[in-house]
Amino acid sequence: MLVVVRIKGSKTINIKSEKLLDSLGLDRKFKAILLEDNEDNRKRIREIKDFVMIGNASEKIMDKFKNVKILRLHPPVKGFKASVKKPFPRGITGFNKNASVIVERMI
Repeated sequence: MLVVVRIKGSKTINIKSEKLLDSLGLDRKFKAILLEDNEDNRKRIREIKDFVMIGNASEKIMDKFKNVKILRLHPPVKGFKASVKKPFPRGITGFNKNASVIVERMI
């Protein structure tokens, strides 16, 4: 399972990406959703990877999503520790290997 968290607000996003985020239910900053790791979902995520953080979901995250499809999160405790404006190696957007750790700090 993949956890997808919206990081950027609507001011910096184009209309096509905004509609795709709304269709996923990520209409506000710091909303998260669990998606299955299949090719269709990866295609949709590639279009919005500059505005969201994507990573593998840990057991603790999956327990929080037990009966809910979309979860509203807080900003992470002690900050993001990287730029929200750049992709993963220097920032946190895109496919991030530390996403589950960051989401656990946001719960």
